[in-house]
Amino acid sequence: EGLTAPMLLLCLQEQRFSRAEFKGVLNKVVEDLRLAKIVQEALDDWNLVGRFPHLTAVREAVLRYNRNHKTVCQKSEIFVARAFACMNLLKRKSIKGGIAKKVFDCLRIMEQHLEVVTSTSQIYPAHMQLPATPQAVCDGDQEEEELSPSRER
Repeated sequence: EGLTAPMLLLCLQEQRFSRAEFKGVLNKVVEDLRLAKIVQEALDDWNLVGRFPHLTAVREAVLRYNRNHKTVCQKSEIFVARAFACMNLLKRKSIKGGIAKKVFDCLRIMEQHLEVVTSTSQIYPAHMQLPATPQAVCDGDQEEEELSPSRER
């Protein structure tokens, strides 16, 4: 069977992502391991669809970010995907405390700098767009203490 993308992601040395000269590596990791799909699974499984409507609405192979914030967004995407992969491989039911806060912070960064390509090929920041499907948006000031799998599964 070999290594799956989430398992391979956990094998990568995270300190390598912090160096600015490795931007090309970030692009390859995000694209080749299809981290957008893993992030989408995390949003669905952790029942965060309403909390991050723009990330949830974009169902593409690669998420597009404002180029001035692309590196920090890709690092955030890697962190969220790694946290989700780790939780699944360890068969943990939830993550709490500091790690949950960092996941929320990363998702907020990604949501804020996400770009949406319209059918007329114009690019707009996601925060200026409405999500593709109507969804309830949670209050951004609320802090979650725990990320648990949704009860729908």
